[in-house]
Amino acid sequence: MRYGLLLLIFIVSCHDAPPPELNVNLPKSKVSPKNLVITISGDNKIYIQSKEASAVHLDSLLKQAMDSMRDQPLDTTVVVINADSAAAYGVVFNVMKIAKHYRGKVVTTVQGH
Repeated sequence: MRYGLLLLIFIVSCHDAPPPELNVNLPKSKVSPKNLVITISGDNKIYIQSKEASAVHLDSLLKQAMDSMRDQPLDTTVVVINADSAAAYGVVFNVMKIAKHYRGKVVTTVQGH
């Protein structure tokens, strides 16, 4: 019973004080990610930055486009894939695979009719 009374006094006397404010200096980023936009139409045509890309040369065209967007060789390029809902999943997946292979950070959106 004594310990219960001590516990009750302890709980009542300890109130929820807000945590102390911490001033933290966060580093400023000098580089913003660069977005490479790839569009895949409903008839599976692929466009890199609004220019139609041949499926046969897709690997080299995508690598070239990603490399041209980097300031430094190890920079990350954000690849935004806008795919029509009628586009074949295999085509979208292939573009994602190639972009990831060349160190792209992939974001995919699907747009319906």
